[in-house]
Amino acid sequence: GHPVSDAVVSLVPDEVIDESPSRAAYMEQSGRQFSPHVLPVQRGTVVSFPNRDTIKHHVYSFSAPKRFEIQLYGGDTADTVTFAKPGVVALGCNIHDWMLGYVYVVDTPYFAKSDDSGQLAIGELSGGKYRVHVWHPRLRNEPAGQDQSVTFGDDESVELGFELDLKRERRRAPRDDRFSDY
Repeated sequence: GHPVSDAVVSLVPDEVIDESPSRAAYMEQSGRQFSPHVLPVQRGTVVSFPNRDTIKHHVYSFSAPKRFEIQLYGGDTADTVTFAKPGVVALGCNIHDWMLGYVYVVDTPYFAKSDDSGQLAIGELSGGKYRVHVWHPRLRNEPAGQDQSVTFGDDESVELGFELDLKRERRRAPRDDRFSDY
């Protein structure tokens, strides 16, 4: 009954597409948090991890679609990471255990993330049949997401609604690190 932010909606056409990602993506560390909390990207996207904090971070993921580690660093010196497999990549910081973020890798160029009002828009699509997939990091009973099929013609607008059963927010606030060198 309430709008949901950070929900990723992707549309996968019935026809096979092979479109390379065209956007650069950034998962910043700012205010001792990952920003954005959820970053949707197309398979093959290279993501930069700039550190905007005055403390160092050690970013890692043990998720099956992409296991990686960017050892202790500050500023823009972090290596980039290419996300070649679709799925959920949970991120953490080895120094600041409250930090949690997600890179959600989709296998289509048609995707968007909902804003604070629960709204999103996906650019122009050709008419046809699509599988609409919705994912959110706090989905309760369907952690892989929800699917619907939709068919529409060229120049036709379609509105869809999803009802998501979400777990309570469990993100912890950043600790006071004023005495930490990291």
